[in-house]
Parts: sequence; C-alpha cells; structure tokens
Amino acid sequence: MDNQFEILSDAQLPSNPSYEQACVFVDHKETQDWLPVLQRILRVHDWEYQSVKVLRDGANIVADIDGKFVLKIVPPNWNEQGLKEIECLSFLRNSSGKIPTPALLFFGELNQWTYICMTQLEGEGLWDIWSELNEEEQCQLAYQTGQFAQSLHQTSITKTFSFEQDWHTFLAQQRQGCYANRKRQGLKENLLEQIPSFIEKYTGESPESKYYLMHTDLHPGNLMGRRTSQGWELSGVIDFGDAVMGADIRFDFATSGIFMALGNASVFRAFLAGYGFTVLNHRDFQYHLMALSLLRHTGELNFLLSHVPGCDQLGTWEDIAQVFFPLD
Repeated sequence: MDNQFEILSDAQLPSNPSYEQACVFVDHKETQDWLPVLQRILRVHDWEYQSVKVLRDGANIVADIDGKFVLKIVPPNWNEQGLKEIECLSFLRNSSGKIPTPALLFFGELNQWTYICMTQLEGEGLWDIWSELNEEEQCQLAYQTGQFAQSLHQTSITKTFSFEQDWHTFLAQQRQGCYANRKRQGLKENLLEQIPSFIEKYTGESPESKYYLMHTDLHPGNLMGRRTSQGWELSGVIDFGDAVMGADIRFDFATSGIFMALGNASVFRAFLAGYGFTVLNHRDFQYHLMALSLLRHTGELNFLLSHVPGCDQLGTWEDIAQVFFPLD
C-alpha cells in the first residue's frame, strides 16, 4: 500500500483533506485498501454482509455490498453532494414514481466524510453501452427519461430542502462566477470572451414562480436500464448529488440533451416528447439551454465539447447550442 493510504488500514480517513488529496483518495479504487473503512462503517450499523467490492467508476468511493446494496463515501470537499443525496432519497422514499430510485438504508459520518448506504437498482448502467444502442433503443430510453423528469417535477413538495434558495439569486451567483470558472477550466479564448454577452442575452426570466425538485444530471451515467421483450426499459435513476430546487424546468433538460442525444435530434425530441414539452421557437429554446449550461454549477465544458461529435471546431455558442440540443 502506498504510504499516503496507510491511514485506511486503521479504518480512518483524512479529516481535512485538500481538494487534491481528496481526489487522490477517491481515485484510489483498491478494495483491499478500503476494506477496513468499509468494514468499520458496516459494523457500526450492525450490517451483516458476505462480500464487499469497490467499484471502478465514479467521483466518490462506491462499494458493492453483496450485489444488493451500495455504500457511497463522499469527501468533505464536496460534502454538499452527499447531503443532497440523503435529503432527496429520504424525500423520494414515499413518492409513487414508476421509475425506481434507490432506497436509503442508513447514513453517517466518519472523519467528516459522509457515507450513504442504499439499495442497488436492477439493470445495468447505461454509460458504457449507450453507443452500442441503436437509435430506436436510445429514443425509447430518452422518452422514458423525459417521463421521469416530468414525474419528478410534478412531485408534491412537502418539506423544505436545506439546499433551497431563491432562483434569481442562484442564477445571479452562477452568472457572477461563470467567466472565472470557465477560464480556470481552460476554455478557448474566443468562446470564453463570448460568455458574458451570451448569458446576458439568453438566460431570460424564469417562466414560473413555482419551485421544482430537479435532478439536473440525467445522463446515461446516472441511468439504469434493462432489455425486455418490448425493448429497452429505464429501470432506475441514481445520484441526486447535483439536485436543485428551481423555477425553470428547462434546467433539467440540458444534461440529457448533451449526453443522450450526442447531436441526434431524434433522441432529444424523444426526451422532450416523454416530458410532454412543446418547443415553440427552436433557436430561442436552444440558446436558453446553452445559457443555462454555461451557468451550471457543475460540468467541464472542454469535456462536453470533445464528447459531442462536431462541437470541438465550432466557434460560437449559437452554433454549439444547435448541436448540443438538436431539434432540426
């Protein structure tokens, strides 16, 4: 074991890690090294188990417990994601949605790291197989994802979430830090310079005063699916760590448009059809989603531009918006 990870052998975690140290720890996916910590957490909650395995993917430590449960460990550096997940899963436990979300089993804290244990959903993660699906299959899953988003937004909110804030204040905060954030990410200079005027022109006003619970990260990496005799079925939605309470439902459309459609208008239209959303003006809608994506509190734009075919050579946000959110 590398010396920096020796603390794990004592079933402890660094209590005040730097951002860089936290990243090093969560990128270290060795089950044997994490086993003392995982066993300590399970023992505290009197949880009987046969097998534990740290999964290779994810921005946190995620362990498979007996193929039935998931134990997620979140560093204090982005602890708000863990707290959001706990709140959302607790709230959704009593919802009547047709598409499952994980059931929260227990949670707690170890050396300021938040841990969450939840049920493991049926099906397989869609990220690794998305490119292998044909257009019809992608449209089936996109349509059902739109249905999930609509169902989530229509859920009656019976509590106050700790992450709630005034929507206009939220957008103003995102606008204030947008340029500097994207500059730190190394965005191309010509695109960077267009950001202030673009978001000023196309962010617009929120159409409603009502607030909705939004997942904001509905892409294949957070979706579970299974093949049935009727085609592909969306079997679950995971990871509410980026959830927000907001007044503009379109904020929940952007990630699906980018990562599910990948420039394919049929797939994005299927998502919108599943939601029941009618686009009145294609360009206004696309530019608004692009503005919201630039303001988004998470997301690395260089990765998005390289991930979506045909975007890395485009020189304006107007052109990029038409590929990110294809309708024509």
